[in-house]
Amino acid sequence: MYKRGLGYILLVFVLLMIPGTVEANSDLLVKWSTVDTVIRQGDRGAEVRLLQESLTALNYPVGPTDGIFGMQTFRAVQAYQKDKQILVDGVVGRQTASIIIKDLEQLVIKESTEKYTVRKGDTLSGIALRLGTSTTELIALNKLTNPEFIYVGQELLVPKKVIIAAEPAKPVKEEVSSKTPVTSPLPIIPSVTTEKKRIALTFNDGPDPELTERILQTLAIYGAKATFFVVGQDAQRYPDLIKAIANQGHQLENHSYTHRDLRSLSSAEIDEEILKTASIIKDLTGHETRYFRPPYATFNQNVLNGVSRTGHRILLWTNIAAVDYPFPGKDKLVKRLADTAYDGAIIMLHANIEETVAALPDILSELQRRGYTFITLDEIMQGR
Repeated sequence: MYKRGLGYILLVFVLLMIPGTVEANSDLLVKWSTVDTVIRQGDRGAEVRLLQESLTALNYPVGPTDGIFGMQTFRAVQAYQKDKQILVDGVVGRQTASIIIKDLEQLVIKESTEKYTVRKGDTLSGIALRLGTSTTELIALNKLTNPEFIYVGQELLVPKKVIIAAEPAKPVKEEVSSKTPVTSPLPIIPSVTTEKKRIALTFNDGPDPELTERILQTLAIYGAKATFFVVGQDAQRYPDLIKAIANQGHQLENHSYTHRDLRSLSSAEIDEEILKTASIIKDLTGHETRYFRPPYATFNQNVLNGVSRTGHRILLWTNIAAVDYPFPGKDKLVKRLADTAYDGAIIMLHANIEETVAALPDILSELQRRGYTFITLDEIMQGR
């Protein structure tokens, strides 16, 4: 009756893996996930003991936790139900059990986590790497529905044991050879830094027969360079646009062939998604892709292994609140970017959103007014 979904089970698993978590309360959560009955006065056994231990942890004392649903336990259940403003009948049915589970979940999270405030340049993967945790843990703890987008000033829950009390870590400057692909066991580039007012403007998705041409025209007017993470099947469909991107001095990189969530694919399928797109770009332009952005910014160890096997590294973006989907309105988007831009930022916009393309002249104009110039990823990674 009270069995929970996959998200709940994942959260319980994550909490159990966090050093310093109160194990007893985590254990209570795991046990509740298997309860499938109503608990009432007169009952005896493990489920009554679980109820008693849970109420005690939530500061509703039941007397001895002896597995016997007597008068003290009955009164504790009634007191709990009254405080939660639900039916006060002393019976632990679906509603009461669900609220107990929720309260235990919040208790364990409170006891085992600290808050981290998102800063300029942060990405979810970068935070996880710096704090010694994982994106899976951060997504579960914060119930993130779209891990692509976090924003400056956002407070995230992170495992208490991995909080770093020292000064915030500076972004890592990556030296990337222009000839040899860089690979590593964990092929994620979290952030970059420059000493000049340089920004790498990047576009995900496409090419699109109408919008890509408009983007190129706008970039030419403002003398800006950009990097396009293209989808292989679209690149194959519109080869002239790929050639135009390269011929105008922009950079082309890899965003998979079909734009599927790679976590659901086999190792061979992941390799094909990356290598097929790399081959299309190489055949059309002579450029060998080095950077890969997984669709939806989601990946697991199998995806990371595939990225390494194919000679690529994952490069997402340094988050400066450039969320253009759903589109927030031109003025709001421009202000977000202008107010949070900094030297070495990597901005991600979508090349297949008409409103974003329409706002591009204002974005470039405002950032140039503030002294920024736009260069390719290769240039910014080499500190130019």
